[in-house]
Amino acid sequence: MLMSEIVTPSGTSEKDTRGDVMNNDLNYMSFCYTTQNTPNTSAADVFASCVGSGTLQNAPCSTGSLTGTAARSCHTGGVQVMLADGSVRFVSNNLSLSTWQAIGTMSGNEIVGEF
Repeated sequence: MLMSEIVTPSGTSEKDTRGDVMNNDLNYMSFCYTTQNTPNTSAADVFASCVGSGTLQNAPCSTGSLTGTAARSCHTGGVQVMLADGSVRFVSNNLSLSTWQAIGTMSGNEIVGEF
């Protein structure tokens, strides 16, 4: 898996760096997503700055020690991801964490099968 959707702020004057790919401040590494949590998790994204207590739709956040941004979308039931072969798939929120993490690594040698 190379890319996934993430929910980003728009039209806000408050500082929320999710999706800010031009930010070179390591404390704001929120332009990328992690597979620490499954897609559209209810767990908050934790990074240096977020909008209030997480007012973006389906994108709770809090400030603290950086854990990254989860793959998130406004689609019902999952997120769109792009795989290394160029294909795009819709991945369900109900995918197991172990499978989600397996498709998010290039060095684990996991055999994932269909997902």
